[in-house]
Amino acid sequence: MIVADYPFFGILWSMLIFFAWVAWFWLLISIGGDLIRRHDVGGGKKTMWLLFMIFVPFLGVLSYLVSNSEGMAERAQARADRAYQMESRPSAT
Repeated sequence: MIVADYPFFGILWSMLIFFAWVAWFWLLISIGGDLIRRHDVGGGKKTMWLLFMIFVPFLGVLSYLVSNSEGMAERAQARADRAYQMESRPSAT
């Protein structure tokens, strides 16, 4: 195999795997944060989602993204709008 003869491809593969793990943990943390901040879901459902994501991680995260991606985007936009409004208010100095 020609790829095994060049160490550059080994380094490239290692970088790709490292990037995939970082992206996976970032996705897992952002979904967990979104789930915890939700006000329209009760504690039992939040617990079930978190347990599902812990014990069946790939399926849990992908199913959460498929079923709640639009809501995640709306909540993120609302948080960004609130942060922008707080930042643009004149300070009382």
